[in-house]
This record gives sequence, structure tokens and C-alpha cells, in this order.
Amino acid sequence: MAMWNILITLFSIGYGDVYTNTYLGRLIIVLLSFYGGFVISVITIVILGEFEMSKFENNSFTMMDFLVLKVRVLHGVTIQMRIRKLTKKMLFHKAKYVQAKKGKLLQKGAKAFHHARFLHFKNEFHEAVSVRSLTPGTEVQAKGRPVL
Repeated sequence: MAMWNILITLFSIGYGDVYTNTYLGRLIIVLLSFYGGFVISVITIVILGEFEMSKFENNSFTMMDFLVLKVRVLHGVTIQMRIRKLTKKMLFHKAKYVQAKKGKLLQKGAKAFHHARFLHFKNEFHEAVSVRSLTPGTEVQAKGRPVL
């Protein structure tokens, strides 16, 4: 009787509270239980087989992953180069602005020009850093410096 309750509960047919009295009836129910488990497993395999990729699809998917990774790397390198270029320009105009402020540059309007260019490159720099922060795989701290 205990084995009967275990099998019936295992196959989710019931709790074993209703059962047949004959051994032939119990044998038929056990065989049908195994058959039901087999049918469910075959259906599951067929459904999962539909979602499985073929060799060609798998190769295409791998190639697309590689291309996406390559684009991300190139995008990151491009942004990094832009940040370096903007930093150089920003520092150059900052130095010229400081020189003009101290009166060392004699050109008319040099102070305003270099200050305006400095602010322009500073804004571009902050935009480039914020774009880099949106690139997957990079994080930005509170001050806008990338975490390496």
C-alpha cells in the first residue's frame, strides 16, 4: 500500500486516497502513469527543439555578438580619443586665457576669445564624458571621472 501511495503521488495523479482494489487495476494505472510521463517528456523535447538554433543560426548569432563587441570597443576608443583631444584644447585655451588675464597677450580681445573657447571645449568635454558613461561596461563616479 505504501508503494502505491508513493507512485500515485509521484506522478501527480492523486494522493492515493482513491485506488483500485485489484492488482491488475493497479498495474494498469502504474503503466499508464509511466506512459503519461513519457508523453509529457516527448512533448517538452519537441517544443524545446523548436527553440534550439541550427548550426548556421548559432554561427550568425556568434558573429553578431562579435560585431557588437567590436563596435562597442571602437566607440569607446573613439570617445577616449575625443576626450584626450578636448582636454588638450581645453588646457591650451585655459593657459592662453590666464596669460591674457595677466596682460601678457597683446592681441585685442584675446582674453574673451580664449575664455569662450575654453568654456566651449569644457562643455564638449563634459558631453563626451557623459556619452562615455552611457557606453556599456563603463561607470562614472560623482565627479564625472570614468572608473577604470
